[in-house]
Amino acid sequence: MGKIHNEQESYSREMGLDQVIAYTGSNAIYIGLAFPGADKASAVWQIKKLSYDGLGNMTELRYADATDDFKKVWNDRASYDYAGI
Repeated sequence: MGKIHNEQESYSREMGLDQVIAYTGSNAIYIGLAFPGADKASAVWQIKKLSYDGLGNMTELRYADATDDFKKVWNDRASYDYAGI
């Protein structure tokens, strides 16, 4: 993929990201993404929270503190406020 003039590449799409998932029962509740090898206690994670209806269908996808930045701590995922972006 080409870059815009003076654009700096922050990561290679081919590199991939580590993904961790926290479950409640059979439903995924939190999904975290970070660069490979990231420490779960470091503020380098993007965290999403999933909500479900009474039938187990996913109804919402929200982000920690309403941001998709990679600046959250996976171990603190339950302490964030979640909202759409």
